[in-house]
Amino acid sequence: SKHPEGVLLLKALYVTADSIGTQSGGGVVTRNELEALRSISDQVLVLECKNLELLGSSQSPFLYDYFALQLLRQSKMNFDIAHFYSGTFTETVRFLKSQGMRVSYMCPAHDRKVTVEEFKRQGFEYPYLHIKDDTLWEWFSAGLRESDVIIAPSNLAADFLKGEGCKNVEVIPHGCELPEKAPLLPTQFRVGYLGQVGPDKGTSYL
Repeated sequence: SKHPEGVLLLKALYVTADSIGTQSGGGVVTRNELEALRSISDQVLVLECKNLELLGSSQSPFLYDYFALQLLRQSKMNFDIAHFYSGTFTETVRFLKSQGMRVSYMCPAHDRKVTVEEFKRQGFEYPYLHIKDDTLWEWFSAGLRESDVIIAPSNLAADFLKGEGCKNVEVIPHGCELPEKAPLLPTQFRVGYLGQVGPDKGTSYL
């Protein structure tokens, strides 16, 4: 169908392991992505972590995937496009691809080996087994490799994803306005950090 102004309208699926619209990096990005998707879609099915946790996923990425797939099958909807943000939904991606659907994925990836090493250097055990364990990681990341296109927010993230065997990786930074010129820093200045705090975020070096 077409919008009166001639814009093609689509039936879209949006899936994320984040909570859309929360005051976090993922919350803001998902809100903006969903708003953009709705601007070109006449119908959007949204599956986010709160839908999936109601089914008892206990924040397991593999159970998120399982319940997302069950909800999809129950909906019996046909989509023109499916877009995923973060997390992993390998079996859901495979199901959609088997239906002939194009799948895009926004993945703010970190180099997992560097992340695990930073935790260890600070005296902590990295808490996410699906990223630390090579076998679980292969399953976790398979949905990324099987997507039609992956959007990475930085060249660093894109290089990591390509190194993991992902094809057709596009770099689109998260939206922010950067000045063309920045004034020189004074001799003394204050630095603020906004973001999740953890050994892998580099705040110890700051």
